[in-house]
Order: sequence, then structure tokens, then C-alpha cells
Amino acid sequence: MQHRDDPVLRADRPVAAPAPGRPASLRFVRRARQLGFTLDDVRALMRLADTDSDQVCAEVRSLAAAHVAEVRAKIADLEAMERVLSAAICECETGQRPGCPIIEALSRTSPNSLADGGSAWL
Repeated sequence: MQHRDDPVLRADRPVAAPAPGRPASLRFVRRARQLGFTLDDVRALMRLADTDSDQVCAEVRSLAAAHVAEVRAKIADLEAMERVLSAAICECETGQRPGCPIIEALSRTSPNSLADGGSAWL
């Protein structure tokens, strides 16, 4: 497991008081992970937190903006999935179609396949 090799994330590392202005490492990592940042992103954010530069805020903002874009894309995919499943459930409840609308929705091929980088639910 790669995270065990990372000195920032190792559980057996002694916990020292954070330097003034530096986030408490474990709390910082947990909160960043709760917000969906990858471990690579967390490492980058922690390196930036240790950097004394005028560019830190701009770099962190750029990283966070990219993450927000990914979150929004995931939300759009989840909303599309919800629409497809809800429509199939409604069709199933009416009982007016032969067969199972849910099975049909799962069997349907989509022009936006995962192989093309799109969502299979659209």
C-alpha cells in the first residue's frame, strides 16, 4: 500500500505539534478526504501549506477549482442515473409494458458509452 510509504500519512509517525500556520496533519488529511480530494491532492495541498510563497493561494485555488469541476461532473452523472432509474421504476409500477423496464434500461446501449469517456446513463 503506497500510503504507508508516505511519511505524511504513516500512522506510526510520532505526532508533533503543528508549526504556527501549518494545519494539524491528521485533521487536515481527514477533512480533505471528506471533501473528496485524492491522496495525491492531499499531498500537494500539504506541500503547499508548508510553502512560503505568494503563489500558494493561487495554486490551492486552482487545485480546488479542478476538484469542484470533477464533483460537478459526478453530480451530473448521478442525476442522470437517478432520472433513468426513476423513469424505469415508474414504468415498472404502471405494469402497462410487457417485460421489465428496469432490465430493459440496464440492457439499453447508450451513444455515450464509457469507452468514449461519456456516461453510460445518458
